[in-house]
Amino acid sequence: LVKLSLFADWSGLDLIIKRDELLVNGYTTCGDTTTQFLPLLKEQLPQKIEITKVIPDNIYSFIYFGLSDFKNYYSKLRSYQPVQAEIRDNYTLCTDLENRLKIKMTDYLVPWIGNEMAVVNSKENPDTKKEISYGIFRVTDQTLADSLLKDLSVTTGRKRETQIYRDFPLVTLNIPEIIPGSFGGFFNGIEGSSYTFIDNYIIFGNDMTSLKRLIDRFREGKILENQQNYHNISENISDKSNIYFYFDTKRSSGEIKSILKEDFSGSLTPIIDTLRKFESLAIQLSNRNGIFYT
Repeated sequence: LVKLSLFADWSGLDLIIKRDELLVNGYTTCGDTTTQFLPLLKEQLPQKIEITKVIPDNIYSFIYFGLSDFKNYYSKLRSYQPVQAEIRDNYTLCTDLENRLKIKMTDYLVPWIGNEMAVVNSKENPDTKKEISYGIFRVTDQTLADSLLKDLSVTTGRKRETQIYRDFPLVTLNIPEIIPGSFGGFFNGIEGSSYTFIDNYIIFGNDMTSLKRLIDRFREGKILENQQNYHNISENISDKSNIYFYFDTKRSSGEIKSILKEDFSGSLTPIIDTLRKFESLAIQLSNRNGIFYT
C-alpha cells in the first residue's frame, strides 16, 4: 500500500483486537538486492529508543532509525540506487558543491553520527505557514561534530552564523539541502542548515526560529517522552528498534493519505472522520537474524 513499494519482500501479520487498541504483529522478510531498502539494515542490531527525550510533544509524526553500526549502514545507503538517483536529481546544490570543490559533504557528517537518528514533523510554523521538520542525530563526539561542521563552512566558503539562546548554541551553515542531500528523501522536509546541540544529540532545522521553539519546549519539559498519549502506545512495543514510525492521528489524519498510493488513499475519504478517533499509530521493525519482527 505504501509508496515505498521497494521496501521489502513480504510481511506476514496477525491481528489482535483489544478493548481500546488494535495490535498487528508478525515478520517482514527482504532480499539482498540494492533496489530494496530494508536489506540495508540486515546487519544492524536494534537500538534502545532514547531520542524521544529531545523530541517536542507537539509533533504529529516521526520516523526513527536505530543503527548499531552507522558507517556500515551509510556505506550501503550510498550504493542504494533509488536514494542515489533522488539525491542526484533533487539536491543539486550539494552535488554542485561536491563536484566543484572535490569534497564529500558526508565526510563532515558521518564520523560523529551515533546509533540513533530521526526525522520529526510538526504542524505548520505560524510565521511562514510551512510545516516544521527536524533531523535529529545522536552524536558520538560533540566537539568533533562542531569542529567538522566549522571546517565545512570554511571549505565551502559559506558564511557561518552563530548565537546563544537560553544557554544553547545556535548555528546556521547556509548550506541548504545538506541533510536530505546526504541522507535522502526521508529527510526531505529539512531544507535549511541550522542546528543546535541538546544532551547527546544534534538537531537540524530549517532556521533558527524553529530551533528556538524546540528549545523552549525542551526547557519546559514538553517532550514526547512525557506525553501520556505517546506512553499509551509505546507500552505495547519494544524499547529497542531498527525502524520505528510514530504518527499522532488526531493532529493530522490527512498525513495518512499522503503515505499511501493514490488509488488506495481515495477510498479513505468517506471514513476519514472515523480514522480521527484513533489516537495514534506506531509501526516498528526490529532485526532478528535478517528477518524483521514487525
